[in-house]
Amino acid sequence: MSHVAVLGCGPAGMMAAHAAVRQGHDITIISKAAKSRLGGAQYLHAAIPGVTSNRPDGSVRFLKRGTPEVYAEKVYQNKKAETSWHRFEDGWHPIWNLQAAYDRLWVEYHLEIREKEVDIPTLYQIQLDYDLVISSIPLVAICDDPAHEFTRQDVWIYPDATCEDDTIMYSGIRREPWYRQSVIFGTSSTEYPSEKEGAIKVQKPLDTTCDCWPEVTKVGRYGTWQKKVLVNDAFEGANVALHQLQQ
Repeated sequence: MSHVAVLGCGPAGMMAAHAAVRQGHDITIISKAAKSRLGGAQYLHAAIPGVTSNRPDGSVRFLKRGTPEVYAEKVYQNKKAETSWHRFEDGWHPIWNLQAAYDRLWVEYHLEIREKEVDIPTLYQIQLDYDLVISSIPLVAICDDPAHEFTRQDVWIYPDATCEDDTIMYSGIRREPWYRQSVIFGTSSTEYPSEKEGAIKVQKPLDTTCDCWPEVTKVGRYGTWQKKVLVNDAFEGANVALHQLQQ
């Protein structure tokens, strides 16, 4: 049995902890013991063994209006930027309830949390104390080189949408100020590329030059500081690192 430290107790961290337990490892979750608040278009793209049913909890319909170039320009101010417009085909896709899965993971593993703020000196010590460290906390918070760059996107999320239930709507229409709306599992939201009254500002990671902590397995969009990372990827990424640990 190996001793695995998981940094962070959000959905990505809890999925990494779950992967370690399923492989028979002893875990310690190192984090502020505060459950993350989820919102907006968040869901699981695949089942998580031991947490969700293999059968989807529902389905979501992707709809796109306008052009991908206008969508990219609205989101990134660059009509040639790579976006998720082409990543998901129009039509219905199976989904699993992320909030329900996170609730189950929290009940199962929150007692394994050792409440501690992770800074750079602490992380050096954690690496000495554990056989494997898996981090889901924002990479920018533990970067050990001020020359490293972190690019991010400001998004304003408004807690309402006009699209139908179980829908994600992409807007590539220039006259519409928003670029994506969604209503998923009863939660609705609209994303804007610029400030809107009543909306919450969120910074989404895009890319980084940071290569600190090569022996730490980074999972989750914030942990890797990369776009196109899904919540499910934390479970899969942890599994890969754990298999390598056993070899």
